[in-house]
Amino acid sequence: MCSKDLKYSCTFCGKHHSEVENIYCATEHKCICDECLELCNEIAKNREITIKVDLGEDGSIKSVEKSYNAG
Repeated sequence: MCSKDLKYSCTFCGKHHSEVENIYCATEHKCICDECLELCNEIAKNREITIKVDLGEDGSIKSVEKSYNAG
């Protein structure tokens, strides 16, 4: 979490750290607020992920295919 003493804003919605409860920073210029983080988690939770794995005759993995379907 970023220090409230510094002037950070959310990279996603642009809200200043004083407008949200928490803001998390990976770097000085890449931050996400708690509201956007919650929204991202909801989006990810509602996605259906299908994974198809093709195996070779010897059991080795030939290919892996992922598909995402919005819920």
